[in-house]
Amino acid sequence: MKTFANLLKKLKSKLETKDVTEKYQEFYKYALYIINSFVFSASVPALPFHITFLGSLLIYVFVFSNVAIRDSIIISGYSIFFFLSLFGLKELVLEEYLALSTYRIFFIFPYFIIPSTLFFLIERKKATYLCTILPVFAIGIIDQLNDSILSVSLSWIFGSMLSFPFLSKSRRRFSLFKVASIYGVFGAILLMVFKGGITESALFILSAIISPFISISVLYFFERVFNILTPFYLFDLQDIEHPLLVQLRQRAPGTFHHSLVVADIAYIAAKEVGANAELVRCAALYHDIGKMVRPEYFIENVGGMTAHMKINIPMSSKLVIRHVEDGEKLARSYSLPQRIIDFILEHHGTTYPEYFVKAAKKLDIQLDSRYPGPSPRSLETVIMMICDSSEAAVRSLEEYKVEKINEIISKVIKSKLEQGQFDNAPVTIQQLKRIQEAVVKALTDFYHLRISYDEKSIEKYIEMKKQTNINGEDKEISEQKRKKTG
Repeated sequence: MKTFANLLKKLKSKLETKDVTEKYQEFYKYALYIINSFVFSASVPALPFHITFLGSLLIYVFVFSNVAIRDSIIISGYSIFFFLSLFGLKELVLEEYLALSTYRIFFIFPYFIIPSTLFFLIERKKATYLCTILPVFAIGIIDQLNDSILSVSLSWIFGSMLSFPFLSKSRRRFSLFKVASIYGVFGAILLMVFKGGITESALFILSAIISPFISISVLYFFERVFNILTPFYLFDLQDIEHPLLVQLRQRAPGTFHHSLVVADIAYIAAKEVGANAELVRCAALYHDIGKMVRPEYFIENVGGMTAHMKINIPMSSKLVIRHVEDGEKLARSYSLPQRIIDFILEHHGTTYPEYFVKAAKKLDIQLDSRYPGPSPRSLETVIMMICDSSEAAVRSLEEYKVEKINEIISKVIKSKLEQGQFDNAPVTIQQLKRIQEAVVKALTDFYHLRISYDEKSIEKYIEMKKQTNINGEDKEISEQKRKKTG
């Protein structure tokens, strides 16, 4: 299994290199669809080969021509496995090699594996199409066994359609068992309506119970081999007991707390503009992991600039910038997905360490240092950049007023725009305004006004209480009311 996984990784990296042009990727894609059609046609000996081959090929090309090469590999792999599985089962039934050597064996076929994994591995619309196409093709493979095979194909189709809305809300792997139970019961009811067989319905429910165990393993395999960030993988990475996050908490507690705050703020902002909020929140936890290599050079961990007093300004600038490179190395050493690493590299873009550049300018020191970048290339990394800089700027304020917070965040966004940090990202001015509003509200809620417990504050409170009665009325107004009633 490990060897197979390594081979797939090499194939994936080769297909995604710049040497392989889009033209060659299209060639590989259509070659895979030709293989699909060949396997399907060979599985349907009852029909003319050329008709089934051309018909199935046209369907694959028409429906899946615009998918990415990775998705075409997954689509082809699922299709071929499905066709061969049904054909193999049919042959075993005809030869009576199985204890259950009747058409009923297909009612226990764990079809739920396909919708419950494809939904997270490829574009959801394409997953819907494939989960509809495969049962239709299945009719041609196994229909000769019994007329009731049509009913199980329809149950596969309608059961898949029903399960998709529930799958979209799934965040934990265990939730697949809940969705499978809904799929199984619904499919069983459909079978009762179409055929009226209790045995077939019971077998269908059994297949739904078995499927999630296999689905979880399949998803785990694709997550790790193809670095696909499913909701389940993101949920696993957000566990604060992840070894990297544990080290960050122990070595750089200030940075860890900053990351938690940024994660919450970025999640809210991403929700506001329809970005991938779960991805942003997960990436925010890891975006500054490089700081734990030299935590003493970051003020949130030590509360001062002591370490920087021992070195010159260019060296301070270099060490601060270095946390991006250190973060990337740590992330790769722990096999974090590339999509998370993108946030580590892009959250500062190609900006300069403003604090040290301004200090150097005042001291007439030549300093031209910038973060290595690249600048943000997605809406999600734009949100990360804004939230990271905004939280750091607002945290330094002495008084947390909405107007002041809004002014600070407006300056942050304006500065990034002027430096061209959003030039390579698909973000509009309108989206930036909505992000700003969401971040202002989130930071205002987080850094809300808190009561002071010092002596002066308590004395002021007592003085104010003397000016009002127990009902909260002004003392003079209360006195007038008393005279009127008297």
